[in-house]
Amino acid sequence: MLTIAKNNNLCHEHYTTIKNVNRIRHTIQRILRDGGLYKKITENISLLALSNDDRQFLNKLNKNSVLKRIICIEPENIRAFIQSTQLKYSDIYDTSTLLYKCIYNIFVKHGYEELANLNKYEFIKNIGLESCPYCNRSYIYTLNRNTKIKPEIDHFYPKDLYPILAISYYNLIPSCPTCNGLGAKSNQDSFALNLKNPYLMNSDDFKFNFNIKTLNILNPLSNIDKDSVEIFFENEVPNQADVFGLEELYKEHRDIVIELYIKAKHQYVKNYVDYLHSYSGLTFSDDEIYRLITCGYKNENEHHKRPLSKLIKDISDELGLG
Repeated sequence: MLTIAKNNNLCHEHYTTIKNVNRIRHTIQRILRDGGLYKKITENISLLALSNDDRQFLNKLNKNSVLKRIICIEPENIRAFIQSTQLKYSDIYDTSTLLYKCIYNIFVKHGYEELANLNKYEFIKNIGLESCPYCNRSYIYTLNRNTKIKPEIDHFYPKDLYPILAISYYNLIPSCPTCNGLGAKSNQDSFALNLKNPYLMNSDDFKFNFNIKTLNILNPLSNIDKDSVEIFFENEVPNQADVFGLEELYKEHRDIVIELYIKAKHQYVKNYVDYLHSYSGLTFSDDEIYRLITCGYKNENEHHKRPLSKLIKDISDELGLG
């Protein structure tokens, strides 16, 4: 729903950190040197041997230039990368193959899950989001590296399905537990569903609107009748709202729409704006006045700073509060 601004400098720092640890190439070289992966079967350890095709693919991976292309792949190129590799190297996506197990071992077990390889606290902090880009309903503050209170990192293309992208910068999305949980995205196949990566989201891909169903919307705020208003998407990315349950979740925020509607229908809002413009000793910008009236952020680049800012902006525009 929200756009995350691309930052190739952070992407390069992410690659450099992983490259400096050198865990990825070390794992590739170990598998090549051993000739495969060792697996314990009952009391015995046996070697699952690489085929010539497996070895050829891993030798290609064992190059800094190839690893950098994978780790720093631009978000607009990821789907094409998946399509191309599915045709040429389908085994890397087939969980029954040894090559898949090798790729998982390299990029997930010794890549993403290796704490020395990826400092998730610093990764999340550097991106600088304050609310979940999938729903814009929950704050995702990170307090410090030792606390359990921190956002989750979602693999937009799930690491179990696309392990080769497990440490690719633009595939790692800070998110709230609800959107990354079992009831929402979890391990659903973003590629098959054609979901849109937040780095590629446009402001008009999702647009809220509302209908007044009954005049009970004008009841006192102490007794708001939520059933008097309906929230719906005028624009939405196919499948995305369903996967994240956005329509159902946003039904719980109809009181926000009702409050904005009431503000738009009363003269006191205009009088308050005039008062703020004429306030002696302080100068309020139009954006600051908008925030005081609506409790949201007008600029789309700031929507992440407060939950529900996208909803508030779309409804405020519809009501002429912008």
